[in-house]
Amino acid sequence: MVGAGCRSMPMDVWGRYIDELVSMRRCPPGQTPVGSNLCSGGGPPMDYYFHADDNYNIMAVTNSTGAVAERYEYGDFGEPQFLNSAGGAATHDCPASPPGTCSRYGNPYLFTGREYDPESRLYNYRTRYLDPEAGRFITRDTIGIWGDQSELGNGYSFVANSPFDVHDPFGRQAGGGGSGAGASAAVLASKAAAAHTAAKAAIAAVANGTGSVQAASVLIAAAVSAAALAFGDDVAMALQRTLQNALKNAQKPSTPQQPRPSPKRPPRIPVSKEDKDWKDTKPHHPVPELPTDPSQPPGEGWEWKGKGPPGSPDGSWVHPEKGKLHPHQDSPKHGPHWDWRDPDGNDWRIPPDGPPVPKRPCGRSQ
Repeated sequence: MVGAGCRSMPMDVWGRYIDELVSMRRCPPGQTPVGSNLCSGGGPPMDYYFHADDNYNIMAVTNSTGAVAERYEYGDFGEPQFLNSAGGAATHDCPASPPGTCSRYGNPYLFTGREYDPESRLYNYRTRYLDPEAGRFITRDTIGIWGDQSELGNGYSFVANSPFDVHDPFGRQAGGGGSGAGASAAVLASKAAAAHTAAKAAIAAVANGTGSVQAASVLIAAAVSAAALAFGDDVAMALQRTLQNALKNAQKPSTPQQPRPSPKRPPRIPVSKEDKDWKDTKPHHPVPELPTDPSQPPGEGWEWKGKGPPGSPDGSWVHPEKGKLHPHQDSPKHGPHWDWRDPDGNDWRIPPDGPPVPKRPCGRSQ
C-alpha cells in the first residue's frame, strides 16, 4: 500500500501488516522537494528501505546501495534513540527539537512502526497518543476502561505492559490489529461476524447458568475490536452497547420480583371548601429554600423532571421527601413565584418575599 507523506514528493510503502514499513522516498538530508521528482539540490529523491525486528520496530534504514543510513534503539515503551550509520549517538540539527532527537532522513516511523513526533515526543496510535517516557496513553481507551480485559480496568495502560510481545496499532486493544489494513474487507467482516457470534453464545451461557461473566466480557471486547476494524468506530460502539446490555440482562434473576408496596401517605388536611379562613392555613412541612436561579436545584436530593430544560415551564424540581417545586417566572396574575406541592399533596404558592399561600383548600380539588 502506498501513502503520501507530509509533502507532495515523499512516498511511503507498507507491506501486508498495517504497520509493516517497506520503503520511503525522501530528498537527501538538508534538501527539500521543489517538484514532483526533484530536490532543491538539483537531483532526484532517494529511496530508503526499512529494517524491522519481530515487533515491527524499525531498527535501521538503508539506502539503495544497501549501506546503513541511520539506526534506532528504544526504551521499554518506545522512547527512541537516534544513531548514525556507525551506531554512535546522532548529533544533527532538528527543526523542532534538540539536536539528535529526530530522524536525519525524515523518517517518522519507529517503535512498532508507528509515527513519532519529535516535538511533542508522542507516538500516534490512530485513536490516541502514547507517551513513551511514561509508558501510557495520554487519553483514556475509546472502548471503555474494561473494553480491553487485559488492561484490568486501566484505560491508559499500553498493551498490558507487554510492549515487546503484544501489538496495539489502533490504540484500543492489546493484540488488536493483526493483519490490519492488509486484510480485505471481506476477511475483516467475516472475523467480526464470528466474534459477534461467539460473544452472543457466551452471553446465552451466562443466562442459562453455564457460563461466566468474565469470559463473556472478554469475548464482547474481542467482538467490539473486530467490528471496529471491519466497520469503523460508530458500528463498534453501537455493538458494544448492545452486547453489554444483553450481558447485563442475562445476569438478572429469572423469577419475577414482587412489587414493592407504595408507602402510605398521611391524610390531607381536612379543610372544607366553604371554610372562609382556608387561606390562613399553614404548611405542616418545612418550606423548601428557593434558589435565586430556577435552573439550579433548591438543594441536595432535588431532581429535575420534565420535557423542558431545568428552570423552564415544562418541568419541576422533585424531592422524594420534600415534594415538588415548579417555577413561575412570568405569571401575569401573581408575578414571579414558585408552586409547591408538599409531601401530603397540598398545593402552595410561594412568593419570593413572603410566606406560602395555599392555592386551594388543602385536601380538596379546585
